[in-house]
Amino acid sequence: STGVSHRPTCPGCSKMSSLSEVTTIQLEFNELTRLTKDPKYKESSDRAMSTVLQHVPGDHLPRIYVDVNSGVTSGTLTLGARGDSYYEYLLKQWIQTGERRYQEEYLAA
Repeated sequence: STGVSHRPTCPGCSKMSSLSEVTTIQLEFNELTRLTKDPKYKESSDRAMSTVLQHVPGDHLPRIYVDVNSGVTSGTLTLGARGDSYYEYLLKQWIQTGERRYQEEYLAA
């Protein structure tokens, strides 16, 4: 290894992340806030989740790639790799926080 990083070979890849990467840190960040009494962790993960939820398509089935700047999802619709964790974590967040937005989105999906 040269220690030199390489840019992605596809245009626009650097601004994309997978849906599962963006929407599965919330439980841990919520717990960090609970343990440390510092709201910055939950606030940070809430911002990411809120951005994604604002751009969920009308069918309530976001695609597997998320533009990290806008929150718009694109690509394949799948309940498998890169997509299934989103639905799993909606349920877990609903259970952990009791927030209606997670319940509503989970049931709608």
